Amino acid sequence: MSVERIPVQLFDGLLVVSVQTELHDRLAVTLQQDLTLRLSEEDNRGCLLDISAVKVVDTYVSRIFAEMGATARLLGKELVLVGMRPSVAITLVDLGVELVGLRAAMSLDEGKAMILAGR
Repeated sequence: MSVERIPVQLFDGLLVVSVQTELHDRLAVTLQQDLTLRLSEEDNRGCLLDISAVKVVDTYVSRIFAEMGATARLLGKELVLVGMRPSVAITLVDLGVELVGLRAAMSLDEGKAMILAGR
């Protein structure tokens, strides 16, 4: 049985992950493992995690996002969440979830600029 994976692509010195499906727990953990490996093995400045197609995020998946951000920082990189839907943001606030240390951008271009500027 093959494991479902979300592609992690290197583009212009940044890893880019575009989540085009709902993230169930196993897929989120697999993405976390794959991204950690790629952040540590490749010459890159960080990762843009595009979640614009994600309609629902629960507390477990939001914790995985926070852990990916913390791991990236420990590796001297940065992870920026890109394209979060307003409904997802509202749900996270309603659940009391704080994505401490994670930054968000509305577009890939904005997220790329944030990482490259180091701000």
